[in-house]
Amino acid sequence: MVQTKNQYLYLHEVLCEALCPVGEVVYNKTFFNQNYTSNYLNEEYMTICRSHIAESKDETVDDIYMRVLDGEKPENIDKNIDPCVIPDDKYRPVLNMAVNTRGHTDYINAVYLSTFKEGDRLILTQSANISSDVDFVQLLHDHYVRTVVTIGDKMEPYLPENEETIVIGPFTASSISFEQKQHFERYVVRFKHIGEIHKLVTAV
Repeated sequence: MVQTKNQYLYLHEVLCEALCPVGEVVYNKTFFNQNYTSNYLNEEYMTICRSHIAESKDETVDDIYMRVLDGEKPENIDKNIDPCVIPDDKYRPVLNMAVNTRGHTDYINAVYLSTFKEGDRLILTQSANISSDVDFVQLLHDHYVRTVVTIGDKMEPYLPENEETIVIGPFTASSISFEQKQHFERYVVRFKHIGEIHKLVTAV
């Protein structure tokens, strides 16, 4: 799953290289049949490193590749529906740890998306599962999210049914209204935390 601009750029470069290669094309069979020395491979590696521009002066190429993402840490790994889809920490929204959510970190599997006119206007995240529903509601609270669009047949765990009120960690979720449209369902839910009121409109 492509999540960031740099991933799109990388895929574009790979496709350009595959469709319009520069220089000799080496196929798998030819590559494995040739004997490459360690000096040759090291020189090739250093050439690639020199062509890579580090994003900060203090961060080397090795630092970038050795960096462990927050989503890969043991305390966060269960918050990912797919362990192969981990957001880069530079592009993900951070949860406010001042909110009392015992046992939770500032990590959530989500990334910012920009529109044509505004940067970081939208947030793309995975469906809230049992282990991350508290984090999902906290994401709405911390980043002032008013509208959520979900795709799927399964009821999201943060949505109360039939004018009920459910407890999600330090939050309560109260059903305000429900409308069955032709192609989607529309829920209006009020989330409350420590005296604060947060409204959410969800199209499923």
